[in-house]
Formats: sequence, C-alpha cells, structure tokens
Amino acid sequence: MGYKTTALYQLGVFVDEPPTVDPVTREPASTTSARTGWLHFSTAAERDLALVALAGRWGYLWWLTYSDEFHVTRGTLAAFPGDIERLASRLESAGNPAAGDMELEMLLALSRTLQDEMPKHIAWTKKAGVDVGRYNMAKLRHLTDRADWLLARAWGIEDSFEAAGLLRDRMIFGNKD
Repeated sequence: MGYKTTALYQLGVFVDEPPTVDPVTREPASTTSARTGWLHFSTAAERDLALVALAGRWGYLWWLTYSDEFHVTRGTLAAFPGDIERLASRLESAGNPAAGDMELEMLLALSRTLQDEMPKHIAWTKKAGVDVGRYNMAKLRHLTDRADWLLARAWGIEDSFEAAGLLRDRMIFGNKD
C-alpha cells in the first residue's frame, strides 16, 4: 500500500499511485520526487483492511495524534493499533467463520469499491511543470465513513465513532459555528 509522505487534511493512502501527467499531452510523466512511501503486507486482505482503516477517520486521528501534522512516516502508519493482521486472519482461517466476519467481508468489499472509485476523483496540482494527481477523499467520505463504523464495531469502540468523526471534521473544516 502506498502513501504520500506529506499530508494536511487527510492521509494520502492508496493501492494504485495517483497519476502524474504532462499538462499538455496528458501522457504519464515521471518525477524525481520521493514523496511516496510503501508499506508491505503479507496478504491482500491485510493491505485492503489497512487501506480502509488509514483512509478514514481512524487513520487520520492516529496520524494527527502521533505525527507533526504534516509529515507521514512509515513508522507512524506501521504503528497504527488496528490489529489488521488479526482481523485479516479471521477472514482467511478455514472452517466455521467467527461471529462478526460478515462485517469484515463488508470491509473488504468497501476497500475494493474505494480502490475502484479513487481514480474517478482526482485533484490536480502543478509541481515542477507536471500535473500531480491526488485522490480527493472528500468525495469518497460515504465509503470511508461506512468502513469507519464497521471498524469501530470490530474493535468494540462504537461509542467513539461519532466523536472521532466530529473531531476529524473540526480539524479539517475548522470551527464554523
């Protein structure tokens, strides 16, 4: 799973890196920027669960709490306390599924939908003469919020769901009362 090494209002996490294109021809362009990092997982299920966990409120609040509110480091993301390996192993174990595994299947489906929808919502920034894309996750909040709720249930922290969303929104949009 890839991630942008800087962030402001959301973590730039993805499976497929956003495009960088020539502004005139719209052909893919390469840059010498080292603003992308990669986390490696044992299975696709672990990667996909990590994507939905980090793309939503839980990942954002973790990063906001344990970072400098600008840089995104491999260590901060890898230390995310979501126990992704345990959740993924519940899905991959043979035999009778454990209680709540339907929610984990729903999380994987949301992750696949998120991955399919992200390329449809690209915001462009011109840097060093090329158009650099980033996924506009604000357009996909309906997916990440649903995943956040399912994760809260899987972790037993449903009572924190609304407060975490309000804090995220307050940090992103400011106090506009």
